[in-house]
Amino acid sequence: MQSSSHQQVAVLIPCHNEERAIKRVVEDFRTALPQASVYVYDNASADQTAAVAASAGAIVRYEPLLGKANVVRNMMRDIEADYYVMVDGDGSCDSSIVTTLIGRCIDENLEMLIGYRQVADEQNPYRPGHIFGNWMLNKIIKFFFAKQFKDILSGYRILSRRFVKNFPILSEGFELETEMTVYALSLKLRIGEHPVAFFARAKGTKSKLRTYKDGWRILLFIIRLFKDYRPLILFSLLALITLIITLFFFTPIWMHFLDTGTVDRIPTLIMCGAGSVLSLLSLFTGFILDSISRKELKNSQLAYLKTK
Repeated sequence: MQSSSHQQVAVLIPCHNEERAIKRVVEDFRTALPQASVYVYDNASADQTAAVAASAGAIVRYEPLLGKANVVRNMMRDIEADYYVMVDGDGSCDSSIVTTLIGRCIDENLEMLIGYRQVADEQNPYRPGHIFGNWMLNKIIKFFFAKQFKDILSGYRILSRRFVKNFPILSEGFELETEMTVYALSLKLRIGEHPVAFFARAKGTKSKLRTYKDGWRILLFIIRLFKDYRPLILFSLLALITLIITLFFFTPIWMHFLDTGTVDRIPTLIMCGAGSVLSLLSLFTGFILDSISRKELKNSQLAYLKTK
């Protein structure tokens, strides 16, 4: 394994009301990576997160626009490094393994390494809704991109400089990790996964991720990303669903016509005609958007290759 000591590493910790946990997170990563710069961006916290982080030795900056992706967008723009460690400020992930993660990125020339979480203590930090949502999103990604992940929502990631400086963040909140993964898959970048210990949050704190509201937002954002990156698959699927519904209503009319030679449900027949047109329009829309998407993807790949 190559040494990461000659690489400039930055630890990125976006924080919102993590006063109780941030001190240990900063200290642990400073211990694990003594040569790295540890940045804490305080995202409109109402507690003493910033002061506690600064006292622990972090470089503290502020982002007033609420939302994790809004914070990370500015982190990636402002901070210069060869490798970036992105981690949540709740103290739930193991810092002691970070040198192993960075070393694997260097050895395998990975653009992104996802630390997939494995429960490390008796107190299971996962909520049932989170488990189901994560599983469902992983399956959706596999369906569209033929790539299986264990933990697409993990916030513990190692990122290369080239990835950070080219990644256009369009989301605002917890859709960030999904957006990162889809972007990397669309450009066919080298992505890896590595198990990391996952602990319960610090006492007195709670997750900012709202299972149903944020889960729904992430799902809608995935559909939006597929429209941008895989429009032919998405619109072909919509065309197929529309065609199946149309045939469901048209079949009885056709059978009745074969038996009697008459059509008894004219409004339904008109609706079926409209459904057929919508199905064709959806398919043609997919072809057109796919052509545009491929051209934009080619330009993105060329820009990515030019970045050192």
